[in-house]
Amino acid sequence: MIQLYWCRATKALNKLIGHMSFPGTITVPTKVFEQIIEYAARSLKSHGFKEIYFVGDSGGIQDSQHVVAEVLSKEWEDEKILVQYVGDYYFKNEQFGWLEKKGFSKWDIGFHAGIRDTSEMLTVFPAGVKLQYKVSEIDNLYNGSHGNASKASPEIGSQMLMLKIDAAVKQIERVRTMHVINNHGFGLRK
Repeated sequence: MIQLYWCRATKALNKLIGHMSFPGTITVPTKVFEQIIEYAARSLKSHGFKEIYFVGDSGGIQDSQHVVAEVLSKEWEDEKILVQYVGDYYFKNEQFGWLEKKGFSKWDIGFHAGIRDTSEMLTVFPAGVKLQYKVSEIDNLYNGSHGNASKASPEIGSQMLMLKIDAAVKQIERVRTMHVINNHGFGLRK
């Protein structure tokens, strides 16, 4: 699996707006990010890949993945190359519903660096998490987080990751089935 991690770029890099107002963030212009994933896909195709999937874990890159997948799918349609944006991983993973059923409030769950993100990190890279920061709505304005990371755990993180992976796998299976139907199985492993 090839993974690229980038944040969506702001229009002006010299202004500290959006995610760039928080220390440690990195940005590239949207068009540059799109070129990176486009040429990653072109490289994979040149090496014989018949299926290419874009999966991203940042809200700011979802549109770019979709755009590039559409462009390449159209360009490579006659060659039966499947290029797919896997948006269900990010948008349709049921994480919020699962956490709400467990009794967590919307504020606790948050959107960035709250229970979900922090729990996932505790599962895959615990040394990268600093839970000693005080959690309050005011602190969140300054540190880039939204939610209550102090309630995060590796157990929750395992479930969050499984929900994302399950959503992605289901979408990929649906897409592959349609690709087989539309192309008589060309390009898929038997």
